[in-house]
Amino acid sequence: MARNYKRKTDRVSTPLEELERAVKEVQEGKTIRQVGKEMKICRMTIKRYMDKKKSRRSNKARYERTAAAKSVFNETMEKELVDHIKTQAAMFHGIDAMKCHELTFEFAQKNHIDMPASWTRDKKAG
Repeated sequence: MARNYKRKTDRVSTPLEELERAVKEVQEGKTIRQVGKEMKICRMTIKRYMDKKKSRRSNKARYERTAAAKSVFNETMEKELVDHIKTQAAMFHGIDAMKCHELTFEFAQKNHIDMPASWTRDKKAG
């Protein structure tokens, strides 16, 4: 049976250029509701964008993935860890999931990386 996902919201589908124009109109004196009705953009989308833009120091606010903010390792460290695990698997030292979590915790600890408190408490990555 084929599954066809239908998106239920239209969040993040508004181009940034339109959001910038909407913010300019709000700054010129119109209300967020008026601009939202005229440009057919949800008023909360405009408000969220304005809040992000206000909280950031740069002029350009943008959408970010939340997972990137919670990552513990940078890309090179993560690649190094993955390569080590793959090497172990290639030498027939297959590592189960729990051992992989423990190895990740040890790697973070030896490299003095900030990690969540649950990692330290459980002595393994979450």
